[in-house]
Amino acid sequence: MTDLIFSDPARDLRVLHDAALPPDLLALLKATIWGQRGIVFRSLDMAEMLEGLARPSFLRLLKGDRTIAAAVRNRKQVDMAGRPFDAVHLALFAVHPDFARQGHGTLLAQVSRDYYLGGLQAPGLLYGYIESGNEASLRLNLGIGYRDLGEVRTRLFSRARPRISGRVGRLTPEERPQMLARLKDAYRGHGLCNFDLSLDPGHYFVLREGGEIVAGAQVHSVHWELLQLPGWQGQLATRLLPHVPLLGRDFTPADLRFARVGNLYASEGAEALVSEIFETVLAEQRLPFVAVLADPRGETERRILDKTNFGPLDRGIRGAFHVVGEFKGADDRDIEALARAPVVISPRDPL
Repeated sequence: MTDLIFSDPARDLRVLHDAALPPDLLALLKATIWGQRGIVFRSLDMAEMLEGLARPSFLRLLKGDRTIAAAVRNRKQVDMAGRPFDAVHLALFAVHPDFARQGHGTLLAQVSRDYYLGGLQAPGLLYGYIESGNEASLRLNLGIGYRDLGEVRTRLFSRARPRISGRVGRLTPEERPQMLARLKDAYRGHGLCNFDLSLDPGHYFVLREGGEIVAGAQVHSVHWELLQLPGWQGQLATRLLPHVPLLGRDFTPADLRFARVGNLYASEGAEALVSEIFETVLAEQRLPFVAVLADPRGETERRILDKTNFGPLDRGIRGAFHVVGEFKGADDRDIEALARAPVVISPRDPL
């Protein structure tokens, strides 16, 4: 089903809302180069990533009959410091390069904000991620009503000779309720929690001691054409890593496969064991690294990451994202408190 939600006949512009994925929108997303000053890449698994969204919808900005900009949104419920919010994740946003810097991105961002904010139940939240360093995008979003909710940072875990641990396996469907309760308890007081939706036994790895789960992490594969890594260290790594023995066998910038991990868990005293899960994933899936996105304000993730030896890639390559959001039906005092809370980045959320 397609609906017209905005029209400007004088400029021959229309915004269409689609419940199903339009082929021309998918083509634009596949061709888009993502990133600005940090990590720059083209997604090679865009269709698969969109299929993983629970309740997606799509906006197209057309000039005449040509799609010149696109937005993907995903409806979900999230917990903000223990309170349920009707939410829309601002998942992807792209402007065709032939039409960039002509105000089309601002127009679609404003139409998207008004359309989805109007459809939210109170309390509601629109939220998304903006690469740190992309000041133009941050200014645009703050200028139309979003607020900065904090910054999450990317850490890269790598090993030259990763080993498979016999203590690591996948979560069983029968264990899901127990793991769900543990995650909700571990991240009490955090924002953007949606473990009911995101926790997937088929992608969740656990480490057991004496039959008891003591550590866990959810893993989702990513496939990129990597064009740039941040800083001189990143540029050097892009050129040299494909030729480094062992690690280089799996590091091919034009066909780069790695994994994003999230929903981290460790019982008290088992924080260092999460790296054993990471290493097993590297070895089983022949990946050069796994990427962890974490809010440094969050005690649970900080406790785990402080006990993790990430390896050589992490020392020179770091990324970060701003979390931006706009609330509906919350008073100023509530918003200030929610904005100070650490957030959890779902491993299912596109960035």
